[in-house]
Amino acid sequence: MAVERRLNSSLIVPESIEKIFEVDWHVACAASGVITDARALIEHARVEALNHRFTYLEPITVKALTQRVGINWSRRRRCSV
Repeated sequence: MAVERRLNSSLIVPESIEKIFEVDWHVACAASGVITDARALIEHARVEALNHRFTYLEPITVKALTQRVGINWSRRRRCSV
């Protein structure tokens, strides 16, 4: 996985820009665009992964994780409009 760190301002410290995030030990996510939205999605994905691990004592599959996050995000976006 690779991302480009583009600096739009001289006030930004290059090391502070994170675009690759660990969701669970077997799932990572790369972000682009509005990072605040991506961080909200990633935080929700982390919660879903932990809930699944505590409930079923096994890691969540990538397919199940994307479905849960996608359903929640679409509901959230629909309610805010």
